[in-house]
Amino acid sequence: MSSKIILVLGATGGVAFSALRRSLAAGHTCIALCRNPSTLSSKFPDSKPPSNLYIIEGNAHSIPDLTRCLTLPNSTPVTHIISSIGSWPSLSSGFSLEDPQVCEKGMTSLLSAISAVRSTNNNLNNWYPRIVAVSSTGLSSVKRDVPLLYVPLYHVLLKQAHKDKKKMEDLLIGSSEEDWTIIRGTLYVDGKEGAKERVIRAGKEDPVKKVVEREELGYTITREDVGRWIFEQCVEEKQEKGEYEWKRRVASITY
Repeated sequence: MSSKIILVLGATGGVAFSALRRSLAAGHTCIALCRNPSTLSSKFPDSKPPSNLYIIEGNAHSIPDLTRCLTLPNSTPVTHIISSIGSWPSLSSGFSLEDPQVCEKGMTSLLSAISAVRSTNNNLNNWYPRIVAVSSTGLSSVKRDVPLLYVPLYHVLLKQAHKDKKKMEDLLIGSSEEDWTIIRGTLYVDGKEGAKERVIRAGKEDPVKKVVEREELGYTITREDVGRWIFEQCVEEKQEKGEYEWKRRVASITY
């Protein structure tokens, strides 16, 4: 398997860090854009990140910051972008999001940064990195993708977060030229690094044609295993008959 160059956004979170850790161990070069680089560094033994990781201080909503991260210092462009940014509900604001447009603004800025790099570098006119965007189940406009028990939870407590993630998804789905995969994990729970690996089931949807190609319903999955699935199926993805299975597809993953 050839070496990849992977930009990770939201790298300190459970999903993205799981994918990042596995990608580094596999020998891929990774770039992490962080508001506080020390937070990510502290996750590694002795707070010493491996040599194949570049940590860049910046904001995932800043087009100039993102543009700096889309190529290595030698101008080699990234091959994959894993975006797992999000906002936490705030108790002081009645469990509303600290930033109710965090995902929408992040994807808008990312697509603008990619376009800017293409337009300023003739060698990258046909550069289409795989964009892997972490979203949530409960957003399908084709068919219900969560158990009935979850419907009230998703439509009430998670309404604001889902509205933001849906706008993020729509930006990707509407970008006809980009290469993307949307990850909709079912309800996330904590899991320990190194825990016994469980079988992950993945539903498959074509949101452009509005077709569910494979249906899988479930209740939970750990953030650790969402990251594992992203690494195995998107970073290390193999072609089947000249095609990538998850290109321009939505994966609904669960146990």
